[in-house]
Order: sequence, then C-alpha cells, then structure tokens
Amino acid sequence: MSVKSLEGIVLYKSILKGRNISAQLLLRNGQKVSILFYGGIGGGKKGKGGIVELGQMLNVTLKEKKNNRNDVFEAKEWSLVWYSKLIRQNHNAFYLLCFFLEVTSLTSTQFTHLDDSENISTFNLLSNTIFYLDKSLEKEHFSKEFFLLTYLGRLLQTTGIFPDIEHCLYCQSESVKNVCSFEIENGGFVCDKCSSSVKNDFIIINLLNYSQKSLKEMYQNLEDSQFPFKNIEYSIKQIFNYFLYQFHIEQAKIKSSIFVL
Repeated sequence: MSVKSLEGIVLYKSILKGRNISAQLLLRNGQKVSILFYGGIGGGKKGKGGIVELGQMLNVTLKEKKNNRNDVFEAKEWSLVWYSKLIRQNHNAFYLLCFFLEVTSLTSTQFTHLDDSENISTFNLLSNTIFYLDKSLEKEHFSKEFFLLTYLGRLLQTTGIFPDIEHCLYCQSESVKNVCSFEIENGGFVCDKCSSSVKNDFIIINLLNYSQKSLKEMYQNLEDSQFPFKNIEYSIKQIFNYFLYQFHIEQAKIKSSIFVL
C-alpha cells in the first residue's frame, strides 16, 4: 500500500534552490523520513508563509510516487499541527531544542513502513520534552539543567542503554549506594572496594533515578520550585558522555552540544 500522508516533527531542514526545502521528520512510530517541500520556504506570488521550521509538527500530504523507494518523498500539501510559541524567543531554550532534535535524528531509524508499534517512545520523548520546554517558558520557570537531565535520562531508557544503578559492575554488591565511580567505558558503577580511584559519582545515580519518574511529575516539581538538584553540570556531562560512548558518536557530530553542555 502506498503512503499518502505523514505526520511528524521537523528534525532538520536545508534550504535548496529557489524556495524549496529538504526536511527530515520524526514520525509518530519513531522513524525518520526525508521529504522535499517545493516552495516550502514561503513567499511567492501568494505570499504564503513558511511553516517548515525546526521542532514544529506537520501533517503532510504526499505526491504519488513513481517508484517504491521510501528514502525520499515529495510533499503535495502540508499544514501545521502544533508549534512552540516561545522557544525561539529564548536562545538557551532554542539551543536545547536543536540539541534534542540532533540527538533524535542520530538515534532514530529510517522510515520503512507506517507501523505504529515501531518505537513510539522515541516520538513521545521528543514531543513531550518540546511541549514542557515551551510551557516552562510560558510559566517562567525554565531550567536548562532540568531539561537536559530529564531528556538524557529518559533517552537512555528508551534506547535500552540505561545502566544498572543498583549494583556494582564487578562484585554485584549494592554498595554503589554509598560511594562509587561511574565507569563510562564499562557501562556501569563500581563500588569503592572494586575501584582503585573512587570518585563521588553517587550523585549521578541519584540523577538517573530521578529521571525515571514521569515527565509530568518531574515538571510539576519544577513548577513548584522543588527540583532537588544544584551544581549538576559535571554529572550531566558524564551522562551525556556515557550516551556518546554507547552509541559510538563523536560529540562534534552534535553541533548544538557545545551551547548546552
């Protein structure tokens, strides 16, 4: 069956010749797809506004394909489903948005079929994060560290690389709940008896444990000024480094990371 329409969040866009746009969308099933929008930049005789922007959710009616390839589609018509009202007005929030979009693009799979059961958690993570990011600006309690922590922690869970935060990597004891080191290369935490250079990385366990609460519950804590962590920049960077190592990604590939970490 040929695909007639798609709905997704804009992960990436590139301006082509004329007023055309090449964009990548994350679909509701967690897959990404490339679409050509002829005249997508807006303007022209009708003065049509451009709505193919980063982080916005679009509904796209596709042109009929002459082949069975699913790598690139052409848009016939498109409309706006949802957009952020405030993120573009705050440069720190916009940097975060770009970071979330880049990471999602690198960790999501290419479109093959419209199967709703593919990986909806990827889409839910991104869409909910953007929604609450915009809401935090509206309520004036934006926190860069909060959104980095909640996104990265839940990303580790949805991608299946969340480390064991209960036991020592080597002796399997629960002594990591006291003093421990985070061994990124080995994918876990090591107690003081098994490590020759113990660091105070227990805060990372606390952060990862906190990030597993529902996003709505964590956001309520932020709204009530009850976000329990301060001075966690180093720990968040370690969680990010763990993600990079597990996915074999160089930080340079995520260009926006230098602005948020």
